[in-house]
Amino acid sequence: MKTNAGLWIDHQNTVIFRVLGEQETIQNIDSGISREQHEPFENGARRPSANRSNIVGSAVPNSEGKHEHRFENKLHKYYQEVVSAIKDVDELYVFGPGEAKTELETEIKKAKILSLTLKKVEAVDKMTEGQIKAKVKQYFKDRIA
Repeated sequence: MKTNAGLWIDHQNTVIFRVLGEQETIQNIDSGISREQHEPFENGARRPSANRSNIVGSAVPNSEGKHEHRFENKLHKYYQEVVSAIKDVDELYVFGPGEAKTELETEIKKAKILSLTLKKVEAVDKMTEGQIKAKVKQYFKDRIA
């Protein structure tokens, strides 16, 4: 019997809803990335940096570059945790706001999980667990019908 799953993801959280026959499970994965770490811009302007100097040729390291590197490392670790959690899934439906869904799609392709078929990646807004469950059930119901 196939394990189908729907996965709602953003940079802070992932909700995985699995369906195997009549059995349903839900799993949450927290990225550990705060909104402040995620958003280097505020209203279109860069946040002030205590380590940044306006002096041309300054030896002060660019803290924004370090911030971006740490953020990318945390994201990679987060996506690896999500990929590890879906290794038992046969068919996957991914949805969510922002860039996380397509970034995860790239990580899934890199992982080369032979049994996993990525069925669809779709943009949606924030959703409750109940809305996620209903959306996943409807997606796989429509595919069977």
